[in-house]
Amino acid sequence: MPKHSPKFIIVVVQLIGLGLLYYLSTEKYPVFHLLTEFFSIVIGITIFLITFNSSRFLKNNYLISVGIAFLFIAILDVFHALAMPDFGLGIVPESHSIQLWIAARFF
Repeated sequence: MPKHSPKFIIVVVQLIGLGLLYYLSTEKYPVFHLLTEFFSIVIGITIFLITFNSSRFLKNNYLISVGIAFLFIAILDVFHALAMPDFGLGIVPESHSIQLWIAARFF
């Protein structure tokens, strides 16, 4: 039995993932939207953690401010994701979903 290279397996997994994302974006858009929102939340929290943990090395306070701002943007995105009309959990009224998204983008 021939062994497949790890690169081949990685490429196959990536293609399956892209196909799944395409399917979700066309057939089940609310799930796709929720996945993309949580992906942006993870990125925002990661940027905050990197800047927070490296704050003692940074001499420019602007970068620390940007890192803290990304934390608040991620928090607004969490509330936006929880207030989506299809996934409304009752934490935030559904009418505020778009307002939270605009506030996060403005911030």
